[in-house]
Amino acid sequence: MAVARRLVEQGEAVQRIFGALSWQFMLVAKGVGLIEATRPRRPSAGQAAQALGAKPFVAQRALKLAERLDERALRGLLSELLAAEVRAKSGRDPELALESAVIGLAARFGR
Repeated sequence: MAVARRLVEQGEAVQRIFGALSWQFMLVAKGVGLIEATRPRRPSAGQAAQALGAKPFVAQRALKLAERLDERALRGLLSELLAAEVRAKSGRDPELALESAVIGLAARFGR
């Protein structure tokens, strides 16, 4: 939450922050598919990087989140993220939409 607020305070557009979140979670979505396709083995860092089109470190982080999701949970997460982004772009309070999305993600992935 603090990172999102700081970005907004520094003048970053809420829509750009949502764009970054969407990009990150599209990597996670690809990671869920990759994990399913390579089961029971875990994809290597190189496989993940190639399949996700990202650097190995980024791919590994996405896979770490993807391991906690199945397709149903992923669909719910992406639906929530999309709904928040639509609220932000449809004339409602964009910062409130961002905050609610971040809180929802934190609740889902918090330790």
